[in-house]
Amino acid sequence: RRRREGLDHVALFGASAWQLPGWRDLLPNSIVSAVESEPIESDGIPETETLCWHCKDCFQPWKDVVLPPLTPLPAARSLLKKSKPFMEREFLMTWHGQHAESSNPAVRRAYEITNETVRTSLIHNLSHLPDVSIGSPISDYAGIMGNAKFCLCPKGASSYTSRVFEALFAGCVPVILSDHVRLPFEELVHWKDFSIAWPMDQADLSLYDYLKSLLEHELPYVLQLQKRAAEVRCWFDYFAQEKEPKECSPYL
Repeated sequence: RRRREGLDHVALFGASAWQLPGWRDLLPNSIVSAVESEPIESDGIPETETLCWHCKDCFQPWKDVVLPPLTPLPAARSLLKKSKPFMEREFLMTWHGQHAESSNPAVRRAYEITNETVRTSLIHNLSHLPDVSIGSPISDYAGIMGNAKFCLCPKGASSYTSRVFEALFAGCVPVILSDHVRLPFEELVHWKDFSIAWPMDQADLSLYDYLKSLLEHELPYVLQLQKRAAEVRCWFDYFAQEKEPKECSPYL
């Protein structure tokens, strides 16, 4: 560390919070590799904390790196296996997951103290529509994703969401609802070529209408998004299920 003041050290954080007490003092100049560029911080007293916040200066783009989260091998295999041909899919869009109105008090609190609202907005505004599948966690998660043309990827407690990468394995077009997310390989990868970014404060009928309109009036564009998503998903596959690592990398 003395040799380069920590710049030859790498710290890896694989969760929404950078769980290393005193990391600011221990790693001021080290390279941080993390799935979340705006980690959750709090007062550090679990019994009393009522609010968490996203750190805006923890991640330093000049030296730090965003990594894709790991999609566990069984989940990735299931998503690939249950992925239907695009035009045979029944649902326009889907999202299922935990949220701030969960029946589980611990889950509900985790989302409330981070002021997460986009997921509940999706449930309130869109779950009643006939060709969508939106709501709390379900058993056949992979089957539903593989039967939807668009997979909604709302932020969770923090800005990053593993749904983006699950969507790639499921063969649906990711629709990212996380205004401050920093995605992996942004300087190398053209995310707009295989995903759609949508404002969090418009998690309402306008999103439904927009996606419907794309299918009706710009189907070639949608099919190109889906095709490109299938081509690049090997960049985020830690298990190299479809291609050898040397054959598929954003750095090649």
